[in-house]
Amino acid sequence: MANTLMLAISASLGSFLPMGLLAPEKLAQPQGHAIIFGTLLGILGIACCGYAGLLREKSQAADKERLRGNMVGTARPIAAGLALCIGAGLLSSVLNIGYSLAQPVLTTAIHAGYSPFAGSNIVWLLMLTSGAVPNLCFCGYLLGKNASWKKYAAPHSFMLYGLAVLMGLIWSGDIFLYGFASPKIGRLGPAVGWPLKLIAGLITANVLGFFIGEWKLARVKDRRCMAAGLVILLFSILTLGWASTLGY
Repeated sequence: MANTLMLAISASLGSFLPMGLLAPEKLAQPQGHAIIFGTLLGILGIACCGYAGLLREKSQAADKERLRGNMVGTARPIAAGLALCIGAGLLSSVLNIGYSLAQPVLTTAIHAGYSPFAGSNIVWLLMLTSGAVPNLCFCGYLLGKNASWKKYAAPHSFMLYGLAVLMGLIWSGDIFLYGFASPKIGRLGPAVGWPLKLIAGLITANVLGFFIGEWKLARVKDRRCMAAGLVILLFSILTLGWASTLGY
């Protein structure tokens, strides 16, 4: 539920607001209509996947209680959890809004002789370095509060360090590829590319979840709901891809 709510907010605001900032006149044109429709399809698909996950959680309530003991900290009220998810979605969309507003930096880099990809990396350098500061500070605070520093020296943790590094490389690779592709889509690259990126990531995560057995004990009804969500997300990708061609 948390991931679904966050992605839906980030995909919608991260698409609509850049379009309103970069080319508001497109909102009343076929390309704008296609982007809005594709994004709404994506939100619907995200909602279906989230609902399927909720059904799976309810059908596996016993396992959920068993795994509760592995979580760090105390359980929060549902209202606090929803507020944090909404905040995460809003702040996630700000990353793309900031990238959209920073297009003059990219344009200046191109005029100076750099490639669009290099110009995008200048934007990411400024944005991600600034974002790393509060992330590191807050993580350090939580590690101290929960006395979790000692877990870094836990036996057999080498593989976990490797997975953490791999996660960082994949995440940063995702951002750099987005920065490479966005200028090639056209003026509305951020409006089209952002929901595409989030939707493709959600599809990949859920498909991998099927293969590693996350849905092995789920009911047929739950699996069908997830499959329906993935199909809708695929149609959303096709719609957004088609929308990117309407600007030429």
